[in-house]
Amino acid sequence: MEQTQEMLTTAQIAKRYSIPEDTLRQLRFQHKGPPYYKPTRTVLYRISEVEEWLDSVKTIPQPQKRRPVPANAQSK
Repeated sequence: MEQTQEMLTTAQIAKRYSIPEDTLRQLRFQHKGPPYYKPTRTVLYRISEVEEWLDSVKTIPQPQKRRPVPANAQSK
C-alpha cells in the first residue's frame, strides 16, 4: 500500500509553485496538468506528483548559435 503523502488544494499548489489557479484549472480540463484527486468538491494534489509533473514538462534552453555576419554587410 502506498505511503500517505501530503496533499494540497489548487490554491495551495498555485501559491507554492507560482502557477496561477486558472492555469491549473485549464490544465485539468485539457488533461495536461498534474494528477489530481477529487474526493469531494475540493480538488487535491499530491505534492510528489506535482513535482514529478513539473520535472516532466521542464524545458532546457539550448545555446543559440551565432550567425556569421555576411562579409558584404556594412555598418551604418
